[in-house]
Amino acid sequence: MDNGVAIGIDPSLTGTAICVMELEDPSRYTLRRFSSDPVRGETKDELLRGRMRRYRTLLQEIRDHLAAPLSRARAICLEGYSFASQHSSEVLAEFGALLRVYLVDEAPPQCLLLETAPSTLKKFVTGRGDRRGKLHVVASLSKRFGVEFGTDDEYDAFGLARLALYAACPDLAEAKHEKDCLKRLLSPRGKK
Repeated sequence: MDNGVAIGIDPSLTGTAICVMELEDPSRYTLRRFSSDPVRGETKDELLRGRMRRYRTLLQEIRDHLAAPLSRARAICLEGYSFASQHSSEVLAEFGALLRVYLVDEAPPQCLLLETAPSTLKKFVTGRGDRRGKLHVVASLSKRFGVEFGTDDEYDAFGLARLALYAACPDLAEAKHEKDCLKRLLSPRGKK
């Protein structure tokens, strides 16, 4: 392995979490969560301008945080869009697109940029893709890696960083479900 990093990003306006994990020693990682306040306004103009300010502020914080590690990134795994969340789909799509444009523009050319469905992340972490919920992901990561975080977003980012690590170093995947998820992640259009 080299001295690169794997990055996991769980994007959301209320709690984007980013985990940067060393390829040489995955027990060395940093984890940070970014949040932003909801937009308030009485007119459509105020709401639109406020929404764009919110995106710009959040993206600048993310850019500042990733300035150094992004140049060493070998794989970045983002959780794909979850339109069942509490935000409207247009807001998720707007922020998600801006984040993805930034990563495409700034990540090194050799870096794998990957998106995964929430269900694939859950299967990768727990071994099952069922509907058990976030507590199962939290429990699985806590048990396997001895980690303890304050939010679901942070657990997801850690799991996404592990998935990015395995994408950069496929020989690390040991369990069948890990290999299956990695194959799905690296296949065109997510097919097996």
